[in-house]
Amino acid sequence: MTEAADLHVQQVTPKAVKSTAWTYLSYILSKGANLATTIILARLLTTAEFGIVGFALTVMSFLDAVRDLGLELALIQRRSEIEEAAHTAFWMNIASNGAMWLVACLIAPLVAQFFNEPLVVIILPILSFSFVISSFGGTHDALIKRELKFGLRFVPSLGESLLKSVVAIQLALMGLGVWALVLGQLAGRLAFTLLAWRVLPWRPKLRFQPRIARQLFNYGYKASLDSFLSALQANIDYVFIGRLLGDAALGVYTVAYRMPEILIINFSIVIAQVLFPAYAMLQHDQAQLRKGVLSALRYVAIVTVPMGLGMALIAPLFTQVFFGEKWSQAGAIMAILALYGMVLAVSWNIGDVYKAIGRPDILWKTTLVEFGLLAPILFVLAQQSALAVAVGHLGVAVVVSALRLYIASRILQIAFFGALRQFVPSLLGSALMGSAVWGTLRMAELWAGQNTLNGLAVLSGAVALGGGIYVAALWWLERDLVRQGLSVALGLLRR
Repeated sequence: MTEAADLHVQQVTPKAVKSTAWTYLSYILSKGANLATTIILARLLTTAEFGIVGFALTVMSFLDAVRDLGLELALIQRRSEIEEAAHTAFWMNIASNGAMWLVACLIAPLVAQFFNEPLVVIILPILSFSFVISSFGGTHDALIKRELKFGLRFVPSLGESLLKSVVAIQLALMGLGVWALVLGQLAGRLAFTLLAWRVLPWRPKLRFQPRIARQLFNYGYKASLDSFLSALQANIDYVFIGRLLGDAALGVYTVAYRMPEILIINFSIVIAQVLFPAYAMLQHDQAQLRKGVLSALRYVAIVTVPMGLGMALIAPLFTQVFFGEKWSQAGAIMAILALYGMVLAVSWNIGDVYKAIGRPDILWKTTLVEFGLLAPILFVLAQQSALAVAVGHLGVAVVVSALRLYIASRILQIAFFGALRQFVPSLLGSALMGSAVWGTLRMAELWAGQNTLNGLAVLSGAVALGGGIYVAALWWLERDLVRQGLSVALGLLRR
């Protein structure tokens, strides 16, 4: 490695570490608020009300994948003429998001007819106005991520979660039903946009460079295509369940999915916000990219593997204690989806390398293969039950994650079994943790009965015991990592 390259790596590494720390803190606080909100709203709203909003959110997820034409990723990956590119991207962002909102308004009657729910005609246009709100803060968010200044992103992210929670819960208490979920979502997006303008002094100007616009689009549309296929793959289960099993079944599935999504899948998405710009800074240094990928696999697995296994074990009792009897069917579904999230998460961030080196086409090609497997399997299983759909998701995720690891090992010239070795500490520690949690739950099963207070005590004890055993295992297997984590946490507390 040249002296200049070595200096560049030395500059990127501390930025990435600090950004990861800020991202962890923001993630824990904002997702903690979301988790608490979900528990409260599950008590206040019906399964059908969650399902009706789920119809609109499912369609929005497809539009959301392409609403910015991949401009955020293009701006982060770009290495020259950043100021002009930012101004150009801002106006492109407003135009593309506005277009997606109009599309949502136009297709709302068709969506309502497809799901046999007339209320979607009104809900979808109102809920999708969040695209327009987001467009005004999208470039600010991209610039924050590009420079790995994730400390600036802390306030907008937390503000979004808190305002969304407060508005949704207050409106649910007032008896507004589905509108509590809809208006809470809009309030959160507005909070993020306003706070992003507050923390980042950059302001757009009336400047637009067609040449730069073409360059941004030529990179962005490829990443956007992958995002659309990923959204199609990630939400086809909602489509099939909503169409074939109805709003109540979709509501149960939505709530069951919410916990793995918040605690496991979103964790990988949040980490990607740090890894992608970090990889982009090192895009011409393959040796450092290989090292970064292996480290990311190891560290992400250390968090997501025990979380997925632990959630799968406690899901039935968790559902009974926090959601109540009307959500009893969600327990088994949540357990399977927790394992699905765990398998998905360990290979999720590999795609950030492809985007960083200017090869986002690899992403959409592998995603297309995944969708080709997933769609027919889930269509058949959705005619049986939502639980069967969750099992199908897990099976396909195992195959696809192995494929992602294999492709990455070939492109980055990493030994395949060398990549697999990164999971050894998390698997060993999780096995010890899982045994303790399973034993605790089985021994306390008769004692807990149907009493919520007893169930909460058992749940708390199992989580505390499992967490303690896992940390002890990590201290044995990854002592340096534990020390580094404690150092970063203490540094954040001091700040």
